[in-house]
Amino acid sequence: MYTKIINPAVHGKTAYSNTGSCGALVNYLNKENADYQLVDRELFFNHESYNITSNEVLQAIDNNHKGLRRNTPKFHSLVIAPTAQELYHIRQSTEKMKEYTRAVMEQYAKSFNLPNGKKLSSHDLVWFAKLEHKRNGEYSANSMHIHIIVSARDKSQSITVNPNINNRDRFNRVQFYMNSERVFDNMFGFKRKESLLYNHQINKHGSFSEKLSLCQENLKHREAKEAIHNIVGIFQGLDYENEQDNARRRRRKR
Repeated sequence: MYTKIINPAVHGKTAYSNTGSCGALVNYLNKENADYQLVDRELFFNHESYNITSNEVLQAIDNNHKGLRRNTPKFHSLVIAPTAQELYHIRQSTEKMKEYTRAVMEQYAKSFNLPNGKKLSSHDLVWFAKLEHKRNGEYSANSMHIHIIVSARDKSQSITVNPNINNRDRFNRVQFYMNSERVFDNMFGFKRKESLLYNHQINKHGSFSEKLSLCQENLKHREAKEAIHNIVGIFQGLDYENEQDNARRRRRKR
């Protein structure tokens, strides 16, 4: 599972610029709808509704930044992109992807550690998501993914929620990504053989002790695979020897 919090300063597209209106991003996320009839278009959704218009998104986000300074982020963007194996497991179900997105946003809200110890839920946030079927303009069965726009202020406009803050005590991005992956596994009974996300995040952002622990885990995993490979080889060798013995017995009977 690939879950990413977009940092406009790093991840390019001007549509993700978040110090002003979210209008450019809303328009960008509507690009696919131009190819579909009205009845087949994907609308925005959140924890309350599956049928939210672009104008409703624009009004809600752009009017929820009381107390924020002029050049500070007014909203943040996330992307959820499942692997081909994960999509196959849920049978490319758009309903399940939307259900999962709601669960991810619950994890997102819970990941903020506020000074007073208060915990947020997704209902405390102003957020909207959009499901897309194409990637880089091309459609395939494995291209389904989700874009999310979430306000930089909570619904009461009294708490700033910034996932790009460089403070793990306030918001731990690595832990959020990992929790989101576990939510998928638990919701849909997905048996994950190996977490590539875990390996990538620890190698990129982990502490020395976390990286050392990962190396030890990978070593054990490789040793286990080598042991299994050796055992299979032994049994294959035994099968071959048994077949040779049987062949010799058949020749003697003749």
